[in-house]
Amino acid sequence: LVGHGPLALRAWWRRRMPETERFEKARDAGLEAEAGILLGSAWRLASEHRTRLAAVLTAVFAVAAGSSAADFLSVKFLQSEHGWTASGLSALYLVGGAAAICGGPLAGRLSDRRGRRGSSVVFSVGLALVAWCFFGGQGFVLAPLWALLVFFNLGTDVLLATYGAELFPTRLRATALGIRMLVATLGGALGLALESVVYGWTGSHGGAVMLLTGLVLVAPVVILGFLPETAGRCLEDIAPDRDSTSPAPGLVRRTT
Repeated sequence: LVGHGPLALRAWWRRRMPETERFEKARDAGLEAEAGILLGSAWRLASEHRTRLAAVLTAVFAVAAGSSAADFLSVKFLQSEHGWTASGLSALYLVGGAAAICGGPLAGRLSDRRGRRGSSVVFSVGLALVAWCFFGGQGFVLAPLWALLVFFNLGTDVLLATYGAELFPTRLRATALGIRMLVATLGGALGLALESVVYGWTGSHGGAVMLLTGLVLVAPVVILGFLPETAGRCLEDIAPDRDSTSPAPGLVRRTT
């Protein structure tokens, strides 16, 4: 019921919230998606920005596949292999979780000041290292390691989402974000499925998750090798919108 409260503001938002200046310019000067054609923007995105799109999706898929089991099974790991009680887990969520949620804002702040590439590498590598320490750890260190695991997981998600938005022109950005979300979901599902397979080899959830988390390290390699720095640069410089004379299927040039 509380969540329904903001829905009352939709009518006001619809009338008062403007489109961005870049969107208005792209709509006035560029290509528009034809009504009823759903794949035109995706086709143009893949054809005009294939290298960046492939790099972003590879990094997103690797992080999702490598970290989903660590995120999903961390509580089960504490209960089944270390005997944590429900009250202990509740306290962990209240105290450690409150600190861990700072990962997103801090990752964004760090990337604004120090750059997207370096920050993304630090957080993704940190995510893998902390996951290894947590699932291989014992005793009192598990509580702060769990908080750090959530911290780096949230920060990595924020940074990859930022990259997924800034690397593409305004006209195609929402399409890129939608594809990114689809790939992340598929990667997360695959990671959970693989954990059950690897568990049969290792005999423990901790060992299985530690092996899978190595996939996360694909992301920093891809970021350093194929993605440019975007912090502090205008969007037209990062991803200029091509005024192509041969529209992709489902796209039409509007004349005035």
